[in-house]
Amino acid sequence: PDPAPVSLRAPPARRCAPREVRAGATPLPVEGAYRLAERRAFILDPAWHAGAYYVQEASSMHVAEAMRPHLPPRPLRALDRCAAPGGKATHLARLLPPGSLLVACEPVPARRAILVENLTRWGVADAVVQGAPQGWAEGAFDVIVVDAPCSGEGLFRKQPEAVGEWSEAAVSAGAARQADILDQTLPLLAPGGLLAYSTCTAAPAENGAQIARLLSHHPERSPVALPALEALGGVAQPEGGYQAWPHRVVGEGLYLCLLRRAGAPQPLSPARRWPADLSPALAGSLGALEPAHWRAQPTRWQALLHRGQAVVLSADALQLLREGLGEPEAFGAGLLGLALGERKGADALPDHALALSPHRRADLPTLALGREAALRYLKREAFAPEAAPTQAGWHLATHQGLPLGWVKAIAGGRLNNYLPPSWRIRRDLPPEA
Repeated sequence: PDPAPVSLRAPPARRCAPREVRAGATPLPVEGAYRLAERRAFILDPAWHAGAYYVQEASSMHVAEAMRPHLPPRPLRALDRCAAPGGKATHLARLLPPGSLLVACEPVPARRAILVENLTRWGVADAVVQGAPQGWAEGAFDVIVVDAPCSGEGLFRKQPEAVGEWSEAAVSAGAARQADILDQTLPLLAPGGLLAYSTCTAAPAENGAQIARLLSHHPERSPVALPALEALGGVAQPEGGYQAWPHRVVGEGLYLCLLRRAGAPQPLSPARRWPADLSPALAGSLGALEPAHWRAQPTRWQALLHRGQAVVLSADALQLLREGLGEPEAFGAGLLGLALGERKGADALPDHALALSPHRRADLPTLALGREAALRYLKREAFAPEAAPTQAGWHLATHQGLPLGWVKAIAGGRLNNYLPPSWRIRRDLPPEA
């Protein structure tokens, strides 16, 4: 069989994969997406660490892309129910109208940490990460994506080990789990809202049967035709979904069904109280971070204190958060908004998320690194910048103009690396690096 294609997605308006990554690449029918001529060692590309592009399976790009023409042009609350590692969440975040709020959920802590990393690399500011969608009011979300765990039949070419792991019991277990996830999630969809259900399998019990069961119990939901996906090779199914087969599309196997709930959106009442670890008034807790590191746009951004960290959300997203919380005491988040930093004694430590964010100030002192120095910085080893800093204090380490993280220059020529230890490259660097 043909080898599994390798593809990536980069938002052209803000960042783009370097030319050497795209060499020999073929554009895909998704804005900023390419099929690569060969797989690369992305972990050894500083641009990948900077969030210049996201390596994503080509078929899965169509889940968020299918929703694009159906999104109303107003701030929306969107839920990615099974979000890790973050491909569909980062894609959806780019497609949502400005001021929208993205809630991304992942129950497994290790996978949730990867989700947070990818959202951070992608520069998503108006986002909440949770283990499960707890605390939200019924009908809170205008958009929901359920990319459900499945038996993985569509990945047999990409992951040969998946063939040996397949069994009828796995299909049955997957179907039961998917039904449970859908039953828990459906009440959160607002009237007039959209729900995308997808899997990477071809098993009817996990695909069409799930939609048929849902429609029989919820006749107010109806399938939405996706002619663009059909034109790309997706095969329309009797219940209203589409099956993409690896031999018909660029990518792996995928099932997708887009459903709309009947009715018009209903206003929600703002939460009367905030969760205990959120404070709308920072009372100076930002310290030196506020004027020095982020773009002070008081008409757009609102500041909060969350788990000891200073964070900001857009005013629209903050309002959506307050209106969407039905049970604020149940609300919990691993990530909330754009983290600015925290106080450590008399010092203010900027957060790594701020370094990678397009919302930071553009006139910060920078420390340009060549490729070898950038990789050593990303391994948290000794590195040599292209030019020594001319002043002490915080600098943004960059490679080819892309942000990598924070460095603090100390008098005497010392450079302290503030890349989070969990983000460092763990493999050995090859000599050619």
